[in-house]
Amino acid sequence: MTAPIISASDSFSFAMPTSYPLESTPAPLDPRSVIERIPKRRVAVLRSSGTAPTKTIGARSHHRLDTLARHEVRTKGSPFLMRYNPPFTSGFMRLNEIGVELASPRHSGRPRG
Repeated sequence: MTAPIISASDSFSFAMPTSYPLESTPAPLDPRSVIERIPKRRVAVLRSSGTAPTKTIGARSHHRLDTLARHEVRTKGSPFLMRYNPPFTSGFMRLNEIGVELASPRHSGRPRG
């Protein structure tokens, strides 16, 4: 699987595989762009195929958050979209995931035991 392009409500990111050292990543040409390492995190995802229009993503994000809340799983931050295919890929062949970061297990509302 390829590294996704990740889009949130106000930004987008290009993910680099961990096999590429941060130091060898080319410097961005636009001063508004930054390169940063994101620490490992646990993410709940909902996989879908096809195009990813804003209206559909909003509905799927809401569904994902509702499902997690019903199971008393706490989240952190807002949902984000991960797209895995180039724009010229036919819609029915595209893979997308809607993800949301999970809160630390010690802060999870789900009882253990």
